[in-house]
Amino acid sequence: MSDLTRIFAVKATRAQLYYEAGINTVEKIAALDPNELRSIVIKYAKESDFQGIPTLPKEAEATVNLARKLYAVIYF
Repeated sequence: MSDLTRIFAVKATRAQLYYEAGINTVEKIAALDPNELRSIVIKYAKESDFQGIPTLPKEAEATVNLARKLYAVIYF
């Protein structure tokens, strides 16, 4: 989940939501269309006991755009 928090404004609750919905890396978010991100999160929220508000349209757009600007994590 710490990889997801590299995206500005993605804090612990959102990172956990994305992670549990199967979107567990910045690269996965960057590869999605904002509407796809929302659809995945909304579906997960409905199927789980998630108590918060799923990602809103402007938030999804900002999250995807910011993820696309981040460098990939490099492992040595």
